[in-house]
Amino acid sequence: MALQLAVKCLHGATVGWRHGNVSDRQGKVLENKISLSKHSFIDIVDALADTSLSTGFKLVSVLLEQMAYKTNPNCQYPTK
Repeated sequence: MALQLAVKCLHGATVGWRHGNVSDRQGKVLENKISLSKHSFIDIVDALADTSLSTGFKLVSVLLEQMAYKTNPNCQYPTK
């Protein structure tokens, strides 16, 4: 349930970043909704069931970041 809530809350959220001397202080809006297939959702929840709270939090953070950037490529960190 927490994973579904996090994905839903990210839709329309504003994200900003800092990369070296470059930053996006105004931020960009995650306009495109993050989506997961039922299969992926079940696999992620199953994998998280065997992790510690700290490790699970870190894994979900990276997963959400990558999914947000995949569906909203204009919000990604610069490649260089």
